[in-house]
Amino acid sequence: MKRSPNSQLVTIDMREHENSTLGIGLISGLRTPIQKPGLFVQDIKEKSAASNHCLKAGDQLLSVNGECVVGVTHRKAIELIKLAHDSNIIRLIVYKCLEHQEAMTDFKVVENSDRKLSYQSGNSRNLSTQ
Repeated sequence: MKRSPNSQLVTIDMREHENSTLGIGLISGLRTPIQKPGLFVQDIKEKSAASNHCLKAGDQLLSVNGECVVGVTHRKAIELIKLAHDSNIIRLIVYKCLEHQEAMTDFKVVENSDRKLSYQSGNSRNLSTQ
């Protein structure tokens, strides 16, 4: 992976509180303005474990509790996060890149009337699910 001068690898250790979720929404970078493979933070839920840390939309998830998630499916990454929940401590390694974070500004998933998803960013760029 070619690194931008505005990027860094960060290790985040977080404890989940009982009755609390991690609070991270993940999405494939190919379905975002980032247009790169990998799993990226789409959003962070308020009052979640993740909201108290330095995670931002656009950060790329690389590892969960020592398990590499590069190249794994969204479902597999979620399974690893759920397994980590049982240990009450979650260690994430993320690639933080200013360009990715800026690309995700005002990005949202939109469900239309026939239940198909489309993706829109603040610059009015629409990305289809096809």
